[in-house]
Amino acid sequence: MRPAAPRLLRRLAPLGTLFVVVFALVFLNAALTFDNLWPTPAVKPSPAVSLEFLALLGVLLSAAAMSVHNRERVVRAAAVLYTLLVFGRYAEVTLPALFGRPINLYWDGRHIPGLLVLAWQQTPLWQAAGMVVAAAALVLLVHLVLHRASHRVAFELARSSPGIRRATACAAGLVAAASLAAVLMPPLGGLPIGSHTHLRDYVVQPVTATLLKQGRFVAAALSRTADRSLPPGPAFAGNVGALHGADLILVFLESYGAAAFDNDDYASRLAPRRAALESAVANGGRHVVSAFVRSPTFGGGSWLAHASLLSGIDVSDPGDYDLLLTTRRPTLVSHFRSQGYGTVALMPGIRADWPEGSFYGYDTLLDSRGIDYRGPDFGYWRIPDQFSIARFAERRREAVGLQPQFLVFPTVTSHIPFGPVPPYQGDWSRLSAEAPFPSGALSASLARQPDWLDLGPAYVQTLSYAFDWVTGYVTQPTPRDYMMILIGDHQPAASVAGQDASWDVPVHLITSDAGLAERFTALGFTPGTMPRRPALGAMSDLTKLLLQALSLQ
Repeated sequence: MRPAAPRLLRRLAPLGTLFVVVFALVFLNAALTFDNLWPTPAVKPSPAVSLEFLALLGVLLSAAAMSVHNRERVVRAAAVLYTLLVFGRYAEVTLPALFGRPINLYWDGRHIPGLLVLAWQQTPLWQAAGMVVAAAALVLLVHLVLHRASHRVAFELARSSPGIRRATACAAGLVAAASLAAVLMPPLGGLPIGSHTHLRDYVVQPVTATLLKQGRFVAAALSRTADRSLPPGPAFAGNVGALHGADLILVFLESYGAAAFDNDDYASRLAPRRAALESAVANGGRHVVSAFVRSPTFGGGSWLAHASLLSGIDVSDPGDYDLLLTTRRPTLVSHFRSQGYGTVALMPGIRADWPEGSFYGYDTLLDSRGIDYRGPDFGYWRIPDQFSIARFAERRREAVGLQPQFLVFPTVTSHIPFGPVPPYQGDWSRLSAEAPFPSGALSASLARQPDWLDLGPAYVQTLSYAFDWVTGYVTQPTPRDYMMILIGDHQPAASVAGQDASWDVPVHLITSDAGLAERFTALGFTPGTMPRRPALGAMSDLTKLLLQALSLQ
C-alpha cells in the first residue's frame, strides 16, 4: 500500500505549478506598471495592466507550440526586449520626479556622453569601475529574472493541454480588449474631476508609445521642420522704452491660480495679505494693477506656462513645447537682451544641468547650486522663495552701476503638497546667516505636515507666505527702480481648485510709474490686487500686451 504523503504531494503539485506560473505573470506585468515613489529614485507597485505584458503573453503562447530549441530562442529575444522596456519604464516614471520633467532623447541624449566623462574624471578610478560593474550587474540581474519568469511561463504552457492554452489566450485577449476600450472610450459622465475610478487609470501608458513619440520628435527636430509646425508668435518688434531703464522682475508664482479668488474660504483668508501688499505698494509710491489670464496647463506642467509667456506662443501641447525648444524663435529674453538688458534666470528648482535653457539663452543662470542656500531644507524643493529673491537682490546691489536686468523667477515653495512652509523672516539681512530663522518658528514650520486628503489649509498657508515675502520685498530699499510682474503658472490640483475649476490664473503688475500703470489699465487691467473677469485671454496673449504696453513709438 502506497504512503499517503507522496499521493498528497502529487495531487498538490499542479496547484504549486499554477501558483508559480501566476506569480511569474504578476511579476512580469508589475515590471512594466510600477510607479515612482515620489520624490525618490525608488518605485512602488501599481494595480494596473500593461498592454506590452499582454503582448508578451501572446508571444509566450506562440512559443509554447514551437520546438524546444525555437521556443528558447523566442523566449530569449523576448526577455531582452522586455528588459529594455522595463528600464524605459523606470526612466519614464523616475525622471519627472527627480528633475521635474519627462525624459527627452533630443536634449538628454546629447549630454549623456559628456556627463559620463565628467563623472569619470571626478571620481576615483576604483569607484567609477565599481559603479560601472554594479550598473552592469543590475541590468544583467533584471534580465535574468525576466528571462527566468518568461521561460517558466512558456515551459508550463507547453506542458499544458491545448485547451488550457486556448483558455489562456482567450482570457488574455479579453483583458487586452477591455484595456484598449478603457483607453479609447471617453470618461463616464458624473465622475468628479481628478477621480481615479475610470478604467483607463488602470492601464499604463505603453513604453513603446513613448519611445516612438521620442523618435518622431528627434527626427522632426533634426530635420528642422519644427519651426514650420508651430503657430506664429509675436514679432517682438518695438522697444521697452516705457520702462525708462527700470529692471523687470517676472515672478511665476507656483500653483497661484484663480482658486485663490473663486474659493470663498481661500479668498477670505488671503484677503488680509492682499490688503497688506496693496498698502505696502501704495506706501512705497508704487501702483499695482491686476487681471486674469488663461494658463496653458492645469495642476502641473509649469514649464508650459513659462514657455507660453516668454515666447508668446500657446504651448499647451507638451509636444509643441518640445519642438519650440529646438527652434530659434524669439522670446522676451532675447527681446530684452536686444534692448540692452542683462537677462537672469533665478531657478531654485533646477538641481542638475538644464540643457533646454540653451533655447532661452540667459546671460546668467542661478540654479539651486548658484543660489548657494545653506539653511535648513524645507521639503523636496529645499530653498525658501524669500531666500532666492534675496540672493538676487544682493547680487543686484553689487552690480547697481551695470545695465538694467530682466529677471525670470519661477518659485518653488508653493509647489504641491504646499509644505512645509518656511517662516517669513522680517529681517532680510538675517537670511544669509547660518541660522536664518528663529528656532521656535523653524521647529513649528517643519513640524507642520500637509494633509494629502485636505490640502486646502496648506495651500492658503503657502500663498500667505508668498504674499508675505512679496510684500516684504517691495518695502526693501532698492538701488534701482523696477517693475514686477507676479503671475500664477497654473491652478493647483483639482482636489484644491475644486470641481470644474477654470484654467485662469491671476497676474499683478507693480510699478512706480503711474503712466505705465495707466497703460496696462487701458489694456484691461484693474487697479488693485483684485483681478476681474473676464480673463484677458491666453497667457500667450499677455505677451503681446506686454510688448504693446512697454514699447514707446
